[in-house]
Amino acid sequence: MTRTYTVVLEKESVGGYSVYVPAIPGCYTDGDSIAEALAMAREAIELMLECALDHGEPIPPDKRVFKLDVRSTAAALVRRVQVTVPEAAKVA
Repeated sequence: MTRTYTVVLEKESVGGYSVYVPAIPGCYTDGDSIAEALAMAREAIELMLECALDHGEPIPPDKRVFKLDVRSTAAALVRRVQVTVPEAAKVA
């Protein structure tokens, strides 16, 4: 099963991008380019979903409405990534 999550990329002053996932508290990563940041986000989300499964927690739904938690909205990009959800997961 797949699911799509919204991710927020913030351009860093020293280069690269920081990433967070509004629907999954504590899900942060980064990458040197947009492509790498999105790939890292996909991996981080899948790891967080596996962790939720291991703890018997439901898989959180995506948040389409959220407050941007960035230093400057001019430096933020919002993208959506598709991830694979573990088969035994309880979907919220």
